[in-house]
Amino acid sequence: MEERITAWQEKAGNGAIYQAKEAIPTYDTKRFSGDLAQLAGMPRDKAEGTFVYQFLLAATKYRQFVLRELLPQNGLEILTP
Repeated sequence: MEERITAWQEKAGNGAIYQAKEAIPTYDTKRFSGDLAQLAGMPRDKAEGTFVYQFLLAATKYRQFVLRELLPQNGLEILTP
């Protein structure tokens, strides 16, 4: 797992994944779990500032990019029932 995290951070940091260089923060499982446990009870503006919210938002954007742009650009369509 650490190798994947490091590779992701390096590739994003040197501009190999996105159009611009993007710093990927260090993954902190304790912070992630703590934020996740508290997320439901937080006001929206405070929740949006948490590490876990930002992580989940980035994961969602990446998933949408892969499914809606990257795969179709390469002739792969995702069919939903």
